[in-house]
Amino acid sequence: MTDNNDSARPNWETLKANWPNSAHSRFVQAASMTWHVQEMGDAAKPKMLLLHGTGASTHSFGDLMPLLAQHYHCIALDLPGHGFTGKASSEGLSLPGMARSIAMLLKELNFAPDYCAGHSAG
Repeated sequence: MTDNNDSARPNWETLKANWPNSAHSRFVQAASMTWHVQEMGDAAKPKMLLLHGTGASTHSFGDLMPLLAQHYHCIALDLPGHGFTGKASSEGLSLPGMARSIAMLLKELNFAPDYCAGHSAG
């Protein structure tokens, strides 16, 4: 798990034991950064993307995601510069830039959401 911003990101190995749903976490390279992604639920069920708000992380969905995963195939991600995801380039920090980066990540994951849920800026 490396990108140009590893020193600014929290240490996963230190924090994962206390991170909600960490058993469902993985790290994915897309849009020139390393993303922290959590995935749960049956892949045959409708797909739901969970997006947190500014200053938050997948931690926001810690209690909700397991409940949603009973009915949906869920993916939650840490937005660029949040949680355990690397920092985006300056172009990637605008709303359109972040949307493009998320689209690239979803393409890499082969995940086309049927539903999206978010809070705040998510």
